[in-house]
Amino acid sequence: MKKVILTVLILVLCMNLFAASVPANYPIKKLHTEISKLLEMPKFPLENAVTMAKVKFTLTTEGEIVVLSVETENNFVDSYVKNRLNYKKVSFKTTEPGKVFTVRLKILRR
Repeated sequence: MKKVILTVLILVLCMNLFAASVPANYPIKKLHTEISKLLEMPKFPLENAVTMAKVKFTLTTEGEIVVLSVETENNFVDSYVKNRLNYKKVSFKTTEPGKVFTVRLKILRR
């Protein structure tokens, strides 16, 4: 249980560190915050000390996330990200429907 909690904290921290480098009034920061909340509390085993994932997604005009791809070697991470993000609504509204966003995830096992 401690490993899962620590993994979640590291995941959120990594996403928040990236978002912290963006000015506070920049709308993308809010999107990163919402995505990190959607990805909290994973319940999958990690075989390696570090698992990387690159998530490509787009937003509909209604603010729904549509996951295009998850590039990772861990099937649990792939399924988890798709299940937690696909078709979830966020408050971020894009002015460019179809624009592809990319988020890099770094998940550490402790």
